[in-house]
Amino acid sequence: LGDVYKRQVYDNAGNRATTGKVSAGFVVGAKTIIITPNTTAWTNQNVTATIAYPDVTTSSTRKAGYGTTLANAQTASTSATAPTTSVTVSANGYVFATATDSAGNVVTSSKQITNIDKTLPTVTLSPNGGSYAKPTSGNATIKTKITASDTGGSGLKTLEYAWSTSNTTEPTTYTTFTNGATVS
Repeated sequence: LGDVYKRQVYDNAGNRATTGKVSAGFVVGAKTIIITPNTTAWTNQNVTATIAYPDVTTSSTRKAGYGTTLANAQTASTSATAPTTSVTVSANGYVFATATDSAGNVVTSSKQITNIDKTLPTVTLSPNGGSYAKPTSGNATIKTKITASDTGGSGLKTLEYAWSTSNTTEPTTYTTFTNGATVS
């Protein structure tokens, strides 16, 4: 913040200006839009991004949008209804916000959202089921290789399996396994 208190303005004839001896204040420094997601932890839900605009901007110019690319987010913000103070993000992408102050200066900000994973992990069994004959003495040994994967980005957290003799009742006791291991 600063003011111009002293100035000397003369014309070519030697006349000195006497108006405007003290200027109005000048605000020096960047004004920013702050975009804050409601969570940065991995989630399988939508993320709500709250937008805080600088006080110098006018409410009617405050807009924000979401897109899977920054360019798409910028386009979405231009068609948004002002004032936009939050954006719901349903998949990883960008939130872009813009506002204009009374002097016509445009302030923009963007935030990349990377913590949404709505893709279910997959599991394959090899072999997956089959018919087995019980030996005349002892028990049959049934083996299968269990492979799990996650393409949503958050990674696998829990790897457990259970053997069951029922196809209608879910087991209550599970055993931890190493991905790609054969269990018997």
